[in-house]
Amino acid sequence: MPDKTLDIFDREAHNPSIHSLIADTCGSEDPHVIVDYCVPCNPYFPTEEMFTEIEASLRRLLRHYPSDRNLIEKRLAGFVGLPAEGLVLGNGSTELISILNQRIAHAPIATPIPTFGRWTDEPPTLGKTVKMFQMSEQDDFRFSASDFVQFCQNVKARTAVLCNPNNPTGFAFGGEELERMIQDLSDLELIVIDESFAEFHKGKAVIDVQAIVARHRNVVFLRSLGKNLGLHGIRMGYAYMAPPMAEQVRCFLPYWNINAVAEAIIEMLPRHREAYEGSLVLCARDRDYLATRLQEVPMLKSYSSAANFILCRLDDRIHGVTLRDQLLYRHGFFVRECGNKVGSSSQFLRIAVRPKADSDGIVDALKQLLQKM
Repeated sequence: MPDKTLDIFDREAHNPSIHSLIADTCGSEDPHVIVDYCVPCNPYFPTEEMFTEIEASLRRLLRHYPSDRNLIEKRLAGFVGLPAEGLVLGNGSTELISILNQRIAHAPIATPIPTFGRWTDEPPTLGKTVKMFQMSEQDDFRFSASDFVQFCQNVKARTAVLCNPNNPTGFAFGGEELERMIQDLSDLELIVIDESFAEFHKGKAVIDVQAIVARHRNVVFLRSLGKNLGLHGIRMGYAYMAPPMAEQVRCFLPYWNINAVAEAIIEMLPRHREAYEGSLVLCARDRDYLATRLQEVPMLKSYSSAANFILCRLDDRIHGVTLRDQLLYRHGFFVRECGNKVGSSSQFLRIAVRPKADSDGIVDALKQLLQKM
């Protein structure tokens, strides 16, 4: 890989896609040139059997229209165990985030930072104020629900957004504390709980999403499907909310916003539930292994995570951009440098959980580079 300035990272608010990065830095479309520790993705799902089935059907899927969204929503609702009338399927969770930002959320919007950039970056482009609750590095980016409730009240928020687990910190509330927060914010017009990484959050009380929405008609739960299913490229996500709000959101979606390949995968899921559940267990195992290995790395502090990534802070003498670039063009390892996240800086890297051999690889590379730097 060439030793050169990686200016591709200056072109977007988010990181470049793996496809553009491979082409820009390698002059190749070989995905094996780069190991992706940037995008958190389930490496154990879909199964090889599922990929074979998709490949065998690909010609048909690409030639014909998918079903309408309502039918696909009903199929997904059966798999996730939620009533279809309150479930809205999006072309990735970001499509639904944009509709919420544009059409449903009223400012001021309150959210902890650092967090997922679409919640902090998009509303200001729409003329909507975002009030940001800065999480403390000294507290390992952990905070109480009561502190956030008090912040929302102080800034007179009309909308509250909470990523749980949070991206990039990995912090997550347990079920009881999350329910208390929702209750304490019940006078707001909208509460969004972005659970894009919730499938990887094990060991905490599971909340009854359906019951909460029935009691609190201002709450929206948001889920990504790309991360937990290991299929970011397909672009799937869903939200669950009270049926009247769901109908309102559907009015802003295209009739065919879900492609035929995504539909085929949703149809397969019930037949592969056991493999899917098993894959999440493996991801949790690998997260624990990576967390242990990262403790060996000098000049680096890692934070506890409930997601399938781990946030790391570099020593003040080390610049994250430099380390990111060194990892990429000397080892072919792509990590998430967090300097373009509001409330963060280039001293932070987010490392996605991968199988144990890959964890060993990134830890060995970090040790080698940090000792030299």
